[in-house]
Amino acid sequence: MNIEQMWEKHSGYLKQMLTALTRDLDLADDLLQETYLRARMGFTDYRGEGDKTWLTAIAKNVFLAHLKRKYSHPESPLDLDRQPIEDMLPGSTSHIDHITLREAVSDLTPPLRTALVMRHFGGFSYQEIAQQLSCPRGTAQRRVWEAVRKLRTMLGAEPASSMQCRKLMGTALLDYVYKVTRPEQAAKVEAHLAECPACRQTIVELRATARTLDTVAVDFKSVYVYELDNSGGMIGAETYRSSNMTIDENGNVTFRGHHSMPITCITVNGEDVDFYAEETEPQNRIMTYTARPTRPVRPGEPVDLSFIFNSDSPKKTDAYLKNLLDPANSDEMRARLLNDPFTQQLSEKLGGYDALVDIMIRECGGLERIMAPLPEGVMRYNFSHWTPYDEPGVVTASIRLPDEKSLVDVHPKPDEIRRNRTLLWRRMVTLTEPLIFLVDYRISPKR
Repeated sequence: MNIEQMWEKHSGYLKQMLTALTRDLDLADDLLQETYLRARMGFTDYRGEGDKTWLTAIAKNVFLAHLKRKYSHPESPLDLDRQPIEDMLPGSTSHIDHITLREAVSDLTPPLRTALVMRHFGGFSYQEIAQQLSCPRGTAQRRVWEAVRKLRTMLGAEPASSMQCRKLMGTALLDYVYKVTRPEQAAKVEAHLAECPACRQTIVELRATARTLDTVAVDFKSVYVYELDNSGGMIGAETYRSSNMTIDENGNVTFRGHHSMPITCITVNGEDVDFYAEETEPQNRIMTYTARPTRPVRPGEPVDLSFIFNSDSPKKTDAYLKNLLDPANSDEMRARLLNDPFTQQLSEKLGGYDALVDIMIRECGGLERIMAPLPEGVMRYNFSHWTPYDEPGVVTASIRLPDEKSLVDVHPKPDEIRRNRTLLWRRMVTLTEPLIFLVDYRISPKR
């Protein structure tokens, strides 16, 4: 088998795995292309140890190299990155470290915690953080730095003030690590780092702290990635803190899903894993999935779980939304549509189903928009993420359209459009402010 045949056979699986690991369709495509180039260059060294295993190992190394670049500056002549890339994966820190880290973040004051979660896990700008916290931009910037400084002290690191010189502010060093400094400012920071051992050490520690925070991202951030096709179907990747996830006595991860969204790939703590599925509630078409990671998960340990599924969800979400919100439908029908434990929990906290429905209508742009019939050849995808938790959390959702010309309408407007066809929303979600959006797009007519 030559490299082209091998690639044709396994590239689909590799794309799924990289999508689950990166939670970013565009980045997954870039890393997939890099994987192909590396495999092609190294094919002469292939010894027939298993084509899928060989290609998977290359793809994982490409992903790990991407993680290493996340907080590094490869163009800088300074060698400040000493952390092994294996230590950057979720689950790489010890069990006690995970618990300590989560407690340390929770112990921050609400303004510091919100600023840190928005900056680190959500990638929000200082201006967006300032708007959320109703404070000046400079205050938002200082709160992120103060949160990181306190976090490092809580975790036993040497206080930043004892390592940092007086010529460069800690906020400038942190912005350099997060790669949000302008090129001219980054050059000034690097010139200073070349002469200042104390600040170089601070940079090393800040990178280590940032990567340690990444290992518990699932506690503070939910990610949804969907690729729509021309027939009304979709491929989705989801990562979120799940209340229906359990760890069995063998360290396997068990969670529920729906028969209409069959899962094809699961990653646990940065590792693609074997899994099996069984229908446990036939009347509700509920599937129970059991993922078996190589390193068993311990009770209380964060589970960074992502899964890929195929679905014709766009057809169903629009019908569900219209049936739910149509005033002509009976309360009995609404009750059936809302009859699941999660929705019941939300409704109780909001004060009833009517409050939940009112929020959905508001976020979707009004009942008239929702109930208006779609033109022929147009499909609608409705997304919603609610949180039952008391603390706000970061949610990012991206939709990749079939092509650059397929978008018809979208509400609310996305925060970002990438490569002319990937729509991205980023929100701090609370109980009364969920992330909900509608995307209308053209599909190819059936032949």
